[in-house]
Amino acid sequence: MILLANWGHQQHIGLNGLEFFDSRGDIIRPKEVISSSMPSYELLDKLFKTELMTSDEKKQVKLQKSNKVVLHFVFAARFELAALRIWNYSGHRVHNNIGVRKCHLKMDS
Repeated sequence: MILLANWGHQQHIGLNGLEFFDSRGDIIRPKEVISSSMPSYELLDKLFKTELMTSDEKKQVKLQKSNKVVLHFVFAARFELAALRIWNYSGHRVHNNIGVRKCHLKMDS
């Protein structure tokens, strides 16, 4: 997943969480998230938590904005992706422009 643009914040781009659903409607959690912007364990815990309706900035992902921020998801096994739910950044109203406005999702087999 490439995070290409936010809503205007100059320094950060952020997400609250992600949910990958397989063809049976089950949530599939990746075993690893790779990014040069944040340690893998921290990304995994913050993006794939159970409490997704939060405005607590400590529980959300806020990354340094560059030309593009790349998140690479590694799964334990192949599955058919039926849906992806993106929970956008929802922190303090001063930072309401950090959320992702434009992203690109690329999948391989």
